[in-house]
Amino acid sequence: MRIRNGGRLLGAGLVSSTALLGLGALVLGGRTGGFDSRVRSYFPRYRRSRTKRNAESLGPIGKTWLHLPITGGVAAYLLLKKKGADSAVTVMTSALASYAAADAAEKFLPRRHAPWGRFSLTEPSFPSGHALRASTVSLVTAYVLVRENVGNREIYVPVALSIPLVAALHALYLDRHWATDIIGGWLGAAALGSACAAGYEVAQARRKAKIRKT
Repeated sequence: MRIRNGGRLLGAGLVSSTALLGLGALVLGGRTGGFDSRVRSYFPRYRRSRTKRNAESLGPIGKTWLHLPITGGVAAYLLLKKKGADSAVTVMTSALASYAAADAAEKFLPRRHAPWGRFSLTEPSFPSGHALRASTVSLVTAYVLVRENVGNREIYVPVALSIPLVAALHALYLDRHWATDIIGGWLGAAALGSACAAGYEVAQARRKAKIRKT
């Protein structure tokens, strides 16, 4: 059974997972303070109320309550296009899996001192749940749509790539996360997204093998 992109997805998952573990060790060892402070210095300390409100309005971009109806709509569209349940399930799984991963990180990982923009300085900040969830959902959804050759990829691929950047700028501007929190979220999304995409490719390969046998 030939699994398309299997080696690439496995490699991406292993590299991103290893990088996340390494970054986590540096963060929790207190060795990223200089880098985080430099990045933080590029953003204004005092923010205009209107600009701050506009930035805060982007908060839902990393929330599961927004991802579920969006991925549900995409899944329904894929089913209407007769693209198979595996594509629809993969898109929905990206939202649920990223929520579970972010929740587990919040509960079980050691905590670092959060930036002053957080609601509580003891609130978990590494890795960024917003970055992890938004990046996983957008990238997995775009991957499935490209593989299924659905819609206009010239529109949704740039949108999918821009969402992680928007989530990062939102968190950094409002001083909710350190830069390494964002990078950790991206690495977690790369690992999780690779796993979701690999699961999709395995399901595709099995379905094609079953069709050939019949």
